[in-house]
Formats: sequence, structure tokens, C-alpha cells
Amino acid sequence: MDESYDWPLSDTESVTFLIHDPETTWHRLPGVYIFAFQRGDRWCAVYVGRTDEFSTRITNREHWQAAALLGATHIHAQLEVVESVREAISGRLIEHHQPPLNASLG
Repeated sequence: MDESYDWPLSDTESVTFLIHDPETTWHRLPGVYIFAFQRGDRWCAVYVGRTDEFSTRITNREHWQAAALLGATHIHAQLEVVESVREAISGRLIEHHQPPLNASLG
């Protein structure tokens, strides 16, 4: 899937993520990811995470099964090599969207 979606970080800022099928082959790259489902023309976040390597974090499907039970159908990913930026983006996404799986995991 070569589509993208602009996830709001606030009422005035957003960040663009590429939309992937759960069966995507992941590379050894760092970034932020969102397990999400589509409602109408907008996407809803079920879980937001960050990783040093998509290939190990996503393929281990950590939290994917729980996210799928909550309706997640796709994985949105954004490449980001700077750890502090990954942390800031994921934190702002969690704060703004309040994904249910993030809330239940504390």
C-alpha cells in the first residue's frame, strides 16, 4: 500500500506516516508506528509505539494481536533515526489520540 496519512500531533501540527498492510516485510530501520483502523475518511489509533528496528519490533507482533482485537487493520510507519525525536513524536501522538491499548498498558 503506497498511501500516507497525516496524523495530528496537535490542532495545528501533523506528521505523515506511510500506511502498510500487517503482512509487510519490514526493514532494519528505526521509527514510530501506529496500529490503526479506518473510520470513514479518517484513521483511528489503537496503539502507538517506537522502535530502533521495525524488522524486529513489528515482526514480533508485540501488541498486534491485542490491537487487532480492538479493530486494528493496518500499520502506519514513519522513519525517524533520532531517538529523541521518535520519543517526542510517539509521546505527542499518544497524548493527542489516547490510543486504548497504550492507556491499558500504562
